[in-house]
Amino acid sequence: MGQIGGLLKEEMPREKLIRFGPNSLTDVELLAILLRTGTKEKNVIELSREILSKFDTRVISRTSYEELLKFKGIKNAKACLIVSLFELSRRLKFESSRGDNKRICFRNSKHIYEFVCDDFLCLEVEKFMVLFLDSRNKLIKKEFVFSGGFNFASVDIKFILKKVLEYNANSIIVLHNHPSGDCSPSSEDLCLTEKLKCACLSLDVKLLDHLIIGASYLSLFDKGLL
Repeated sequence: MGQIGGLLKEEMPREKLIRFGPNSLTDVELLAILLRTGTKEKNVIELSREILSKFDTRVISRTSYEELLKFKGIKNAKACLIVSLFELSRRLKFESSRGDNKRICFRNSKHIYEFVCDDFLCLEVEKFMVLFLDSRNKLIKKEFVFSGGFNFASVDIKFILKKVLEYNANSIIVLHNHPSGDCSPSSEDLCLTEKLKCACLSLDVKLLDHLIIGASYLSLFDKGLL
């Protein structure tokens, strides 16, 4: 990285990291190291600051490849690097909880929501997630199984059941988001829940809850709708 604007060498992000460690860097400086270069009009620090003025660090962690490409100075390689970094971070966070004695055991709907809320942050399309649990309600796997502007006629219950058998799950929790922010269940949400519940029972598997994620969340189990 060449000299940036009027910064002294020891003030440049990479040099600061080497000399003082990563904790000494601001979010802007950390992002600048990932981006490496700016544009003819903006140096890398200015480009980083522009990105983080639109997306804070929580939001940028869920920003799509396509959204990142809208910034002048962000092309394929940089967008892929940023998206891959945050995806790796999410997987690391999940895998760290998977030891035999450390796997997450969900206590209530609030606990479930707190575990998944970052996965649904700032999504512009509906996504459908399944949490696969063992006989002690400990997490085996979490997985997005459907995505896009679908209606629930397109949710393949047979595919979900196939995954249940693949992971040898004893119960599941399903979640989907409403991009509008309104958590109220639609008639389709309720119909899908009932069909999925009946299908699970045929395999002696329990559907424990269906959470709708919006500005906050709604649990169909808590509302007596499951």
